Parts: sequence; structure tokens; C-alpha cells
Amino acid sequence: MIRVYKYLKKEEYAQKMINEWEIRIGTLSEYREIEDESRADNHEGEKITSTYFDKEEVISNKQDREKQTCFENSNISYQEGTVKILAGTTLQKNESILDAYIYSTSKTYSKKLKEKRWDFCVEIFDIEKFTNILQQHLYELWHIYENSWSYWEIKYIWHAHDARNQIEPSGERLKDTQYANEAELRFRFIPILKKDGITIVHSRNEKGSFSFPSNHDSIKLEPLIIKCQDLNSCCRII
Repeated sequence: MIRVYKYLKKEEYAQKMINEWEIRIGTLSEYREIEDESRADNHEGEKITSTYFDKEEVISNKQDREKQTCFENSNISYQEGTVKILAGTTLQKNESILDAYIYSTSKTYSKKLKEKRWDFCVEIFDIEKFTNILQQHLYELWHIYENSWSYWEIKYIWHAHDARNQIEPSGERLKDTQYANEAELRFRFIPILKKDGITIVHSRNEKGSFSFPSNHDSIKLEPLIIKCQDLNSCCRII
């Protein structure tokens, strides 16, 4: 059975999680901006893919880009429906996902890590029950879509990659190598996004992935503090 660990700064937080069923759910945007250097990662949820052109290439492009300034003083030119890329050019593509509710845990229990950065640790010994309790409560409070949660192990291989390396994970599954000792297993919950009190219409493909209109990618979520009954049936302080 998979067990994961939640490191906490104060005993108060650990006791509230076990005795009062209170839990705090963070956000991607929060971890981009947080001041604590041991947790802050300015590129949370991002992947930067670089493509190097060792020879000149001409790519068809039907859009009128003559007035766009992104090609000025560069090795890229637009002419008659094509984009010409000169040899020696490196192009970068930034993938940045929408904000989401996340809950970060660690796959490893380490006294050294706890003593260096944290004070207390909660062991989640029944991960299936824990996630069922959490996602159901978030759904009932209308914070997330039903059955829209997932979890995965973070890959510590930087955010910037060469396209030739064929890095498959999206930016939300990547972190810089300096955080590798955290051995993070992350839970992600798809939020019900709202703007000016109106729910934003989303689409969901056959694989269950959600997408929202691109003009809403700047919406930031606030962390949640909620009470989920019976958390103590799957967690304990160690």
C-alpha cells in the first residue's frame, strides 16, 4: 500500500488535520510566489521547450505577421505566407497550465528533511481513502468538478528542455533538480473557475482532460482551508 507524508511547519497544523479534520489545499500560483525558498519554484506548472535549427527552414504560415514585432532584430522573417528561419536560430515554446488546487506530499519519510525544513510530519497511510474524502468534500462545496482529480510523482529534470529529447510530461509534472530530495507526490484538482461571479464554460475531451478559453489563463485561485470528516481514519502524526 502506498504511504505518503505531509511535512508541516507547526504542530498546530498537524493537530488540526488529525483532530479537527482541517486541511489546507494550496494552488499552483501560490507556489510560484511563496517566499519560502525551500518550496518556491517560479516555474511551477511550466515547461520551456527549445528547438534549435542547424539549417535554414521555410515554414508555411497563412497568418499576416508583417506587423508583429516578435520578428524584429531576429533570425526570423515573414514573407508571402511563409516564415523563414535562418540557420543557428533557437526557438522557445512556453507551456503554462491554468491555476489549479494542489496538495503536495512526499513519498519518503526523512527525519533529516523534517529537522532541516519542517517541524512535524503527518503520515497518510490510506491514500485511496484520503483522496476519496478530499475530492468528495471539494466537489460538495463546489470548488472542483466531479472525478477531476489526479496524482503523480514529480520529475526533477528542470523546466527547460531541448525538443529533440522528447520530454513528454507537461509542465505541471516537472520541477527543478534542486528540489529532488522532496520526492514529491502531488495531488491535483481541477477548479471550477469563475470570473465576476460567472462560471467559465469548459470543455472536456474523451480522455477526461479539461480545457478553458485561453483568455482566462490569468485567473488566480486562493488557497482553501476546509474540514473533511474522518481524515484521522487515514492519517496520523509521526
